[in-house]
Amino acid sequence: MKSFIFAVFVFFFLNFAMAESVATFEYTDFKNAEKAESFLKFEGISIKAGMFSSTFTGFVKSFSIGASVTDSEFKTVKVNFKTESLDTDNSSRNEKMWEKCLDSKTHKEMTILVAEPIKRKMEGQTIPAKILIRGIERPITLTVSTTEDDTTYQVNGESFISVKETEIPDPSIFIAKLDDKIKIFFQLKINK
Repeated sequence: MKSFIFAVFVFFFLNFAMAESVATFEYTDFKNAEKAESFLKFEGISIKAGMFSSTFTGFVKSFSIGASVTDSEFKTVKVNFKTESLDTDNSSRNEKMWEKCLDSKTHKEMTILVAEPIKRKMEGQTIPAKILIRGIERPITLTVSTTEDDTTYQVNGESFISVKETEIPDPSIFIAKLDDKIKIFFQLKINK
């Protein structure tokens, strides 16, 4: 009987000590995602005629994040989104990105899985992660800072992916080329 009571106590303690936090963010279009407090954003550079460059920006219009939250850290952090929820506010660029670069018909979802716990209330953390692109997990490094108040966790960070290293097909045409590095930025505000 004592072991049963102990097992029940341990079960309830672990459930309260490590709460599961899940949040979903959905925006109807690029403009709403751009104005949002919580976002996943990416930026790239297009080089035209070998000398003129222009930056393009994109947002993920719909994504979810899950994590186990302890007194000191976020564990098993995972971000999921549909490939076609990436939006650059340019329909022809979106089609190229979805069809040629990301093969969204075959690879309908993308995932970011954080490989180590993220400390709460700590700036400038360097955290290894994996991103699932075109059905293949690739390593990335996140730079993360976290803050919180009585009602909200906030996680800010950035990373980059290499088009070549992730084997994303280059959508370039003769006069325009995509720069190798795509920068990723995120700000997540999650209710406690």
